[in-house]
Amino acid sequence: MTGAAVVIQARMGSTRLPGKSLARLRTLPVIDWVVRRARLAEGVDDVVVATSTDASDDELADHVAANGWMVARGDPLDVLDRYVTALEQVGHDRIVRVTGDCPFVQPVLIDAALDLLVDGVQYVATGHEGRFPRGFDCEAIARDALLVAHAEATDPVEREHVTPFIARRPERFRSIALPSPTWARRPEFRLTLDEADDLAMLRALANGLDRDPEDIDGPTLMDFLDAHPEIAAINAHVRHNTEH
Repeated sequence: MTGAAVVIQARMGSTRLPGKSLARLRTLPVIDWVVRRARLAEGVDDVVVATSTDASDDELADHVAANGWMVARGDPLDVLDRYVTALEQVGHDRIVRVTGDCPFVQPVLIDAALDLLVDGVQYVATGHEGRFPRGFDCEAIARDALLVAHAEATDPVEREHVTPFIARRPERFRSIALPSPTWARRPEFRLTLDEADDLAMLRALANGLDRDPEDIDGPTLMDFLDAHPEIAAINAHVRHNTEH
């Protein structure tokens, strides 16, 4: 089966900001922002939220299912296995990894990453320092590469963070970096959710924009932050966390 799915990894058990997936921005939980924006990508057939089987994630899984969205559950630490479980649900040839703490994920970047996953390319990523704001991150992965990683990875880091097995082996997996459009070359902005100051900033941003998740494009977002430096400053000091 051909096609593409976005898989959003999300948990309620963050050590720095417990329950962040269901924290509210305007009228909606953060996870709703991520799902609804990911669904805008034209090349995406399905969106799946991948969470854990831990009881602390029951509320999140129930919320996702109640909205009619797909959910996959698996080991709290083996996130790579959760991705393969999600892939088995949809059966597509391509998968895009997004984290549930990025409510302003960019559909156009998801599509751009998928467009580059051709002609033997197996991995495309935005994850290069200085190219994008933190929070625009996404990675497109070929099904075969993900399955090889799942079968062979033994390093706990490679199991927990999904793509390091592939990224560390360029001799085996053809990988390219996603070029950054001019409007997105703003690495000074932090649009992800790790701790309380991030939540304060994202709430101020969402309230200031006063639009539904589907109605905010990247250039508009950048222009708003340029016009309101006091909002961007709220979490400018926060160190990035790789926990999801």
